[in-house]
Amino acid sequence: MEEGPSCARGTSEVFLPIYLRHEEEQALRTVVSFLKKEPVLIAAVLAMLISCFFVPPDPGYAEYLDFRTLAALYALMTVVAGLREAGLFG
Repeated sequence: MEEGPSCARGTSEVFLPIYLRHEEEQALRTVVSFLKKEPVLIAAVLAMLISCFFVPPDPGYAEYLDFRTLAALYALMTVVAGLREAGLFG
């Protein structure tokens, strides 16, 4: 009888799909939990997808980004976060 290789292969075939199903279920629960906490994100993504049907994406859109303004906004948000950590707002 070949108990070594066939037994090991049979065992992994039985337990591996069960383990994968558990991992997939846990990942799905994590994603659903995140999406329940972020309704604004869902609305923004849906609005983006709907707008793609009316105005198709164009490579020229990259020129619309004003990196100087984006950098200023990032700096402002960083300062506000630091002031919040220091307890200025609460």
